[in-house]
Order: sequence, then C-alpha cells, then structure tokens
Amino acid sequence: MMKIEMDGGHGGASGRYETWKERAWDYAFIAHHLGAGQDLSASQDLSASEPRR
Repeated sequence: MMKIEMDGGHGGASGRYETWKERAWDYAFIAHHLGAGQDLSASQDLSASEPRR
C-alpha cells in the first residue's frame, strides 16, 4: 500500500490538522483490515439469539 501526498509544500494544512489527518488514515487502514466495514447481520441471524416470550 502506498499513499501519495499531493498537498505538500507551503500551501498545505497546518501541522496539527495534518497530524490528525494522517492518524485518521492509519485508523481507517487498520479498521478496514480488521473487517470493520463488513455487514454482520448478513453473516449472523441475530433473531435466533433473542429470548422467546
């Protein structure tokens, strides 16, 4: 995986906001590879685990 920074130079974001943006990219990458975007309802039938009345 390679990320190219296209906003570099003197007109880029301030250091604080750029750091937050980089951390968000890192978290998104990790979450994606841990399966955070998967639809759990498609793989599990949650209605079967509900108690019957």
